[in-house]
Amino acid sequence: MLEKKIALLTSVTFNNIGNGFIDLGAEAALMKALPLNAELFKVSSNANFAATMGQMFMLKENPIINWLWVHTMQRAAKKLHDRSYKTVKTQNIFSVASMVKCDYFIIPGCVLTVPFFTIYGDLIKRKAEQGSKIIFFRCKRKLLYRI
Repeated sequence: MLEKKIALLTSVTFNNIGNGFIDLGAEAALMKALPLNAELFKVSSNANFAATMGQMFMLKENPIINWLWVHTMQRAAKKLHDRSYKTVKTQNIFSVASMVKCDYFIIPGCVLTVPFFTIYGDLIKRKAEQGSKIIFFRCKRKLLYRI
């Protein structure tokens, strides 16, 4: 039987340390669940995330501006949050995640959000076009949501 190549997209931890725990939990769960003929390897999403770090996005990540935004615009902040990501521009970058050949491309965590698809949407489309099956893995008991 042919070996299945499975890529696990690891998240950015420099702005949210919790992402590292999601990544480690997903890796541990997958290692127990995968058949012997599967090769699991991790690919970083850092390049794709960093490519969106223009001036507007840097302001969004600034803790002081974020605090002011949340506390002064509390009523409108949730509605405006997703809309503000329309100002984020992705760039055509060198990304190992887009170059690796894999049968399955697994994305762990709570990522079904406007910001996630704004930043990583092109990468996911590219992987699907390359023939990879995209799997969103929510790090509980189930693999779910295939595209």
